Amino acid sequence: MDKHSNIKDLARRLRISDQQAFSELYEIYHGKLFRFALSYLNSETEAEDVVHDLFVKLWEKRNLIQPDQNFDSYLFTLSKNHILNVIRNKRVRRECHDEIRSSGLIPRNPTLQRISEAEYQHLYDQALAQLPKRRKEVYLLSRQEGLTYKEIADKLDISKNTVEVHMVRSLKCIRQSLLKKGDNRIRTLIQQQYS
Repeated sequence: MDKHSNIKDLARRLRISDQQAFSELYEIYHGKLFRFALSYLNSETEAEDVVHDLFVKLWEKRNLIQPDQNFDSYLFTLSKNHILNVIRNKRVRRECHDEIRSSGLIPRNPTLQRISEAEYQHLYDQALAQLPKRRKEVYLLSRQEGLTYKEIADKLDISKNTVEVHMVRSLKCIRQSLLKKGDNRIRTLIQQQYS
């Protein structure tokens, strides 16, 4: 059996939840995808995380695989999209952090700065944990995976309007929670970020 036919066969088997096929595809593609991600991210840790996330997503969406289509192309397109989301999220976090730092809300002292960032992250994680399951899912797909409202609606089989409602309510809930629990610095930051 040639390589192309072998990949097609593995893709077919993966579609019907064959764990051995998944393991073989992992062995075939892990190194290639790692090098591909590394060429964009310049971080071995981030590249490894991308490959791990990609294979988790591949397993979760195995029933959507079209074995007769080019599996290489499918896998590298998924990988590229995930890498672009990682880059976009890094850029957004960096811009937010730069804005917060320049506003004077985070002290210049590196130790105090780490405490302030950790305090904010802790409060944010608590607020996120309080969201109802579906609302949290919509929020994370938007904020962490960078999906558009339409993409979220398609993925979750809900209307775009429902996605918008979930996002408005999520932002309001997170903002209120952070305002209630944070000190004055955090409150000022939240008012700027979630208003």
